[in-house]
Amino acid sequence: MSVSVSTEGRPHLNLPASKSQVLRALILASLASDCNHPIGSTELESKPKGSTLSNFTLSGDAKAFLSNSESLYGKYLLHDNTLSVSRGTWIQTPIVHCGQSAFLARTLPFILAALGIETTLTADPQLAKRNHKSLYEVLNISGVKFSISNGTFPLTIGTATFPASITLSSSRSSQPISGLLMALPLLPHPTRVKLEPTVSHGYIDMTLDCISTFQGKFEVQGDDLFFPGSTPYMPADLALEGDWSAAAFFVAALPLLTISGLDFSNLNEYSLQPDSAIALVAKSIGLSVQHESTTLRLANDPNRVKLPFTYDATNTPDIIAPLVALAISCAGTSYISGIHRLENKESNRLEKLVELLSLAEVPYHIQQDTLSISGVVPKGGFTYDPARDHRMAMTAGVLSLATSTPITILNRDCVEKSYPSFFDDLEALRKL
Repeated sequence: MSVSVSTEGRPHLNLPASKSQVLRALILASLASDCNHPIGSTELESKPKGSTLSNFTLSGDAKAFLSNSESLYGKYLLHDNTLSVSRGTWIQTPIVHCGQSAFLARTLPFILAALGIETTLTADPQLAKRNHKSLYEVLNISGVKFSISNGTFPLTIGTATFPASITLSSSRSSQPISGLLMALPLLPHPTRVKLEPTVSHGYIDMTLDCISTFQGKFEVQGDDLFFPGSTPYMPADLALEGDWSAAAFFVAALPLLTISGLDFSNLNEYSLQPDSAIALVAKSIGLSVQHESTTLRLANDPNRVKLPFTYDATNTPDIIAPLVALAISCAGTSYISGIHRLENKESNRLEKLVELLSLAEVPYHIQQDTLSISGVVPKGGFTYDPARDHRMAMTAGVLSLATSTPITILNRDCVEKSYPSFFDDLEALRKL
């Protein structure tokens, strides 16, 4: 559990590390580090020479990457909330496991190809059935030979050419683009990338920032990115940020709780995480939002009417679910556009959100690419299947705070993917 009460009597929530930042940092740290502590060791015999990631959260997606450590890239040590990663040289291995992580499935193929590692990537069934068209398109553009089984994973990586000039269009997902960009410093030759505007462009910015943190070399030249190549990643000590995506669910929960305020630790006001936009939405509906160093302080006046909001989530699809939960606390109708981005997630999130709203008897309407939701007290007393989608389970958990009878959420342990202690933290806040 991550909830405490400060000496001022204010509830304080220690959020998990940003999953987006964790996965990028894990990949690059494993390409840069060099320490020899055995897996499972509980003590550091000496200061590691590799990278250290503090404020680390062992989520399901992080576990998926670390499961490959011994066979692919070396060893790691997790001590308290700090992870030390070895060793800097990836080796040939027959299988690389991606688990349920779409980010790993869509980024690792490029790095493996850049290193000349011909291998097969596997994915859990829920991930394998998702649409990976953008990955295949960027692999083809990058000159990476690959084969798939029945149109999906397992995916076998073959040889790669990586042309000296690559143009990527705006229609493609940010994840395979991030994979390509992380691979380019490892190539023996320079590469110029013309990157047209993409959806979720904030995640590309996070990737470039992480490349810089581990001293991967690139230059911004007008509208192009130039990678000189032959510039190995170097070890780094990185304090991971708290997860703004996770914070969004507690922003939605605050008006439904009896507490009048909530502090979040380790949230960077100027974070590159796109979902930090939730702070602007919180302020727009009437919550008090203050930043003090790396602490976000929210306050809720229960006597103040919460205003409805209008938000374009095209570039921040992961906060659509908590925004749906937030809308029920607002007096009037809120509008969320960009809902086409919900279709190719862990579930068809639009369908699952509509199902949840229908079961809770919350009025909603879909017109073209916009979902409108009326602020009402939801009905409880039903069973909801989130289709093992962590964000759908979290949304149902927040809605349940407002119901007179609870919502039974099936397989709610699926939140381990990003926030293992979510329901423990939510319950702790409910009891305050």
